[in-house]
Amino acid sequence: MAEPEVEKAKVKVKKKRSWKLILTCFVISFGCIFVLLLVTGLLWFTGYISRQVCPNFTSSSDIYDVLNCADLEQIKPDEETQDNRFPIKEGSDQGSPQVTEEEVVVSNVFEKVSPAVVAIGAKKGGESQVIGSGFVVSPSGLVVTNQHVVSDVTAEYFVSFKDKQETIVVKDIYRDVLNDIALMEIEGGDFPFIALGDSDKLKPGQTVIAIGNPLGSLEGTVTSGIISGLHREVKVGSGFGFGPNSVYEDVIQTDAAINPGNSGGPLLNSSSEVIGVSFARVAGADNLSFALPINRVKKKIQELNEFGRLRVPFIGVAYTNKLVFINGESVIGASVSSVVTDGPAEAAGILSGDVIVAFNSGTFEGKSLTIYIQEQEIGAKAKLTILRNGATSELEVTIGERGGN
Repeated sequence: MAEPEVEKAKVKVKKKRSWKLILTCFVISFGCIFVLLLVTGLLWFTGYISRQVCPNFTSSSDIYDVLNCADLEQIKPDEETQDNRFPIKEGSDQGSPQVTEEEVVVSNVFEKVSPAVVAIGAKKGGESQVIGSGFVVSPSGLVVTNQHVVSDVTAEYFVSFKDKQETIVVKDIYRDVLNDIALMEIEGGDFPFIALGDSDKLKPGQTVIAIGNPLGSLEGTVTSGIISGLHREVKVGSGFGFGPNSVYEDVIQTDAAINPGNSGGPLLNSSSEVIGVSFARVAGADNLSFALPINRVKKKIQELNEFGRLRVPFIGVAYTNKLVFINGESVIGASVSSVVTDGPAEAAGILSGDVIVAFNSGTFEGKSLTIYIQEQEIGAKAKLTILRNGATSELEVTIGERGGN
């Protein structure tokens, strides 16, 4: 009886092992199928299968459509390198790229006026270099720049136009040191020129474009910004053609980038009109540059046409601004520190120590005595209100000419 029981036990063990083997094989087979499907899925979604299969079928076959081979055509690898490790997306070639209105304005202004913007160079001691910028305002060859650009009277000056190799000799230079303006005549004719706008109509926030030659080598550079302030007073230290501690009043402040070499270049509005002449920037400060109002330049051009020289109005006093009281009210006055001998002020009876508190009834709130004088015609008469020994009186002065060339 023992042997049959043993045999039965052996049979049960064999059956149990068979089921374990079958189950193991099933699990392994299922795992292999799962891994195969997973790998196939990854190859499908990464496009590997399509890249390998699509080249073997035409666009009319069903498999071509199933595998979306048409999409693969959009990212073909370079035919020479067959390297598609870094696929890129090309921009659309349909129509022009989208640009902003401001970009269009700046580009159009630059294209229109840049032919009339010049580089100004100086020759001295056998060497020559570009030292600043300027712009032509008349087809007969009148160039506007800053006085400090051409302040060296011993140098020979020339101008060159954008994209042209030849230089043009400067025949005559007319300088206004007080206003940092210089007008130059160049040889030749039929030059491109720029129209002049009206700087009295400017408003803060208005778009402006500056063109020039920064650093004396970056020819035809254009920058843009806005008018960030008007009627500014700027004090410029000596050097680079400026006088010692020169003060320029009623100038334009802009955030358009202006750098050394830009001096004398035009500051333009969106209508391609010059509204200022770039002349100074604040070292160590970002987006803080200044331009002379173009109406000041227009007056000098008128003087040159009428008299053949630039004339500087003056009355012959040195002064400092001072706060004084009249009838219990505080006012800003021009305190006279000295009077030029035989000058218009002396002839009118103005004394050192007097305080001028009004010019033709205009106060000095926002406008200085210098600006009032510069606005007058030489030979014109002006009425000054004087504070002397606590009492006010009126004197009449005839505007004289300080000089020019």
